[in-house]
Formats: sequence, C-alpha cells, structure tokens
Amino acid sequence: MNWLTTQSGNRREFVRDAARWALLAVVAAVSALLAATRGVTLPNPMCVNKRICSGCALFAKCELPAALSAKGAANRRGT
Repeated sequence: MNWLTTQSGNRREFVRDAARWALLAVVAAVSALLAATRGVTLPNPMCVNKRICSGCALFAKCELPAALSAKGAANRRGT
C-alpha cells in the first residue's frame, strides 16, 4: 500500500476541505487588513493623563469625549 491508498476520504472531501481552508485564509487576511487600516481601538479606552488634555502627548490622536471637546473648543478659539 502506498500513501494515497492509506488515506481515507475521496476527491469530494478534499475539495470541500480545500475550499474551507481557503475561505478561512481569506477571512483572516481581510480581518488583518481592516485592523491594520482602521486601527484597533479598545472598546472603553482609558485616559492616561487624568483627563488633562492640554500638554498630553496623545492629544492629537485621542478620541475620548474630553479630548474631542477640547479640540472643538480650540477650533472655535482659532488656535
């Protein structure tokens, strides 16, 4: 007996399994692409500077409500 005759299954199972693994690879690739392009954020991010936005190193990229409010106030003042 050779390797091919000892394997259980047939061509239909092989094609089904190959399609399943290919679909899994596509889903993983799309997920990785979306995570890389959109950035992964925590569902409930914590402020690292005790809600004092002025002078914070993360202020430019921060999307917490306090930072958004401070950015809006700065835009209205024209600074």
